[in-house]
Amino acid sequence: MVKQSVFNSKAVGVSFGLRQVALERLKANNPAQVKVMLKVEPDNKYDKNAIAVLVSVGGGKTFKIGYLPSSGIWTALVKREQVKAILSSITGGAGRMFGFNFKLAIQ
Repeated sequence: MVKQSVFNSKAVGVSFGLRQVALERLKANNPAQVKVMLKVEPDNKYDKNAIAVLVSVGGGKTFKIGYLPSSGIWTALVKREQVKAILSSITGGAGRMFGFNFKLAIQ
């Protein structure tokens, strides 16, 4: 049996606040310049295992673009810094909602 070490995911909650505006701006950047970070939010009132998806461009200011879909499995890996997130694509535009797709690589 082969173990999978890379998983496809998408950020949820991308329609709140200014996240759609941020995604539109982010889409104009070279994906290689976009750094994706994951941060556990144990004080999140909706989900004690919530993992925020943060982005920055070229080492600039970070912005919360959404959340990793709820799953306690990822929380321990993120806490131990054993998973890396890499931008795959930003979808949408032209009248459609933007979406944020990324890969999770277990290290």
